[in-house]
Amino acid sequence: MLWSCCWLTAFSKSSQEFSEPRAISLNLGWPRVVTYFGKEVQTGGCKSPAAEAFLHRAGFDGDGQANLKDHGGPDKAARVYAFDHCPYWEARVGRPLTPARSMRT
Repeated sequence: MLWSCCWLTAFSKSSQEFSEPRAISLNLGWPRVVTYFGKEVQTGGCKSPAAEAFLHRAGFDGDGQANLKDHGGPDKAARVYAFDHCPYWEARVGRPLTPARSMRT
């Protein structure tokens, strides 16, 4: 499974108090075919950093999803992922993660 994240933090690690949320990275991309465990699959999980994008009801300009049953549309137009969850995923995938880097599990 491929994951891609729009990193957001609403927590200050230094003060352990909540702060105003701020976007760390906005990542967009179009679906493409990749080889995954020896099988070609179409995924919308390959994203790259973007400086800015307009968010419509159905999603961001310049972004798309391969699985429209479970992703995208007015009720799933954007996904925000808490930056504070990175240590869990780094341990799970066994490598450091940076914004816009896909995680293979």
